[in-house]
Amino acid sequence: MAASMSRSTEEICMDRFLEVYDPMMMDAFAFCLELQLSVETLGIQAASRSYRNDFAHRHRAILEGADTWYLPELYEVCMSEDPQVIINGTVYHLRGGNITNQSDVLRRCLTKLFHMLECWNPVTAKEASPDLRSTLIKLDSAWADFELYYVLELMAIEAQARQPILTAVSLELELHNLECLEDPGTSISDAATILNVLTFDDKNTLDGSGQQVSLTSVPKQHQSAVAHSSCSLRHQAFETVGSLSKERQSLEDGSPSAAQSPFTGQITEVHFPDLRNCPLASMHRRTCARDIHWLAGSATAFGTSSTRRRALQSLVAQVASLNACANIRGKGRQDLTFEVLEAAADVFLFPETSTGITLKEHSFIRASSAARHLLAARVLDGFLGLRNYLAEIADCADTLDAQLSNNDALVERLLAWEQAWEQGSQFMLRPALLEAVCSISAQISEALHFAPDLAKHLEDQSAELFLILPRLVLLCGLLEPSQAVLIENLLPHHFVSNAEDQTIITLRAVRLSSEMMDLAKGLDAALSAISVSRPSTAWEVLVRSAVAGLGSTNSLEFDSSVDCFLHRLEAVSMELQRAAPEAWNCCCSVLVQCVEAASAPRSMSLGSSACTIFGT
Repeated sequence: MAASMSRSTEEICMDRFLEVYDPMMMDAFAFCLELQLSVETLGIQAASRSYRNDFAHRHRAILEGADTWYLPELYEVCMSEDPQVIINGTVYHLRGGNITNQSDVLRRCLTKLFHMLECWNPVTAKEASPDLRSTLIKLDSAWADFELYYVLELMAIEAQARQPILTAVSLELELHNLECLEDPGTSISDAATILNVLTFDDKNTLDGSGQQVSLTSVPKQHQSAVAHSSCSLRHQAFETVGSLSKERQSLEDGSPSAAQSPFTGQITEVHFPDLRNCPLASMHRRTCARDIHWLAGSATAFGTSSTRRRALQSLVAQVASLNACANIRGKGRQDLTFEVLEAAADVFLFPETSTGITLKEHSFIRASSAARHLLAARVLDGFLGLRNYLAEIADCADTLDAQLSNNDALVERLLAWEQAWEQGSQFMLRPALLEAVCSISAQISEALHFAPDLAKHLEDQSAELFLILPRLVLLCGLLEPSQAVLIENLLPHHFVSNAEDQTIITLRAVRLSSEMMDLAKGLDAALSAISVSRPSTAWEVLVRSAVAGLGSTNSLEFDSSVDCFLHRLEAVSMELQRAAPEAWNCCCSVLVQCVEAASAPRSMSLGSSACTIFGT
């Protein structure tokens, strides 16, 4: 009777398997559900899955949250001819010796089950195959073994995929400690503090929640792979602290040879305090003023140690690689070069000064310098935000999602740096364009004093402001040839360089299009017409007319040359906005920021902090 019941149960299981079995296109999810149901129905004791406790938190959550013991993903990987995963744009082939062997074992068990199903005929069969129970027992055991090696292989691959961010964290640590060397208020002991959260015992590593878990149950061939990223970061960090300690000692003793010697100390001899009880967190969240000056000091070639400068160059290069594989919200540029950061640092640290000038000229220069200072600080701040992020995740970098683009905070910081770099590459590396933008910003800031409507539009950020700005850019560029570089950058087809003489910075040194030449002549005529009745304020009247727009009473009280010029100005200003919309929008954003900075130079002296600049 018992044997009859057993055969009847197996027959039911075979019938259910046939309902989901499809040799051409198997539904993996349905098959895995039926596999678990049959194991439970036949009362088979499933193989232990206790090894899952040693998996990373993310993998444990996936396996424990699944509807079945048998993950459909594993079935598909096992049956695939070339199993692979793609992380951060890199293809990883699952061809390790152990995973390949276990895959073969599981595939043979599945093939045996499929053969039984193909031979099973519920109509003519008098009894079920006596091999079903034993087949499922072997299949379950093979599945568990394959799951173990598959997830360990994934963990090893993910550790490798995290290397870009782990390397960046290590380089940030190195650079920060080099900066601490030159700050008398910071002790080298702070450099070692962070290493407390990067170390682990030989038999332990971190799981996804940051807790230490035992690796003793993990096969030896996988222990080194799983722990590789944390070990590498720890090793680099110890080398950094050791070399920095010797470098500081050499600076104090006056023996440069000591700074060049490698670190040979034993790891066990170093004591690391608990991170929670030390000032490291606040140290890495320094005031914006000191942070930005430290970064600028590391980037400039003037007065910076070669070691510190090289450390920053390495970090910038690593960030560029990180940006290419993780920044899915931006362009993912890999050409985020160091020279932009260096140029911004030079502008930030070494503002231009002039002597023997009038008070009015001094006010203009100060306003222009404030705009330059702001643009440089924006570039530095973009990279600084990323550095602060790297410092913040130093104790949990090896638990980040290996698909780096899934880490929103990282992507946000990379996007901010990419945008800051692009703005910096446009202005910091082109001194003439930078000077033009800052000078125009200073001119517009001066106009706020005699054009109250402009000040109101700027304060409200109204739509009219962005119709007024192109008119003012054209006015400033036509009045002062050195400022015409900005117009030339946006409307290059109106400017053709004169190869015979490019040393004279005047409008005569370029060949203008007929339309732009007419506009330049119209400006002279308009100023002459206004000067007849208001010789001392002709420029101010013309600016107010440009702010008011066509048909304003400011232009109607003069002869037709003024109104004619304003109509031509409006036509070219529309072209300025439409010829390269993206470039003009970027230019507008920069101009508004610079005008706001230039209009309040007293609150932002050249030595002011970035906190003051950014209003924090």
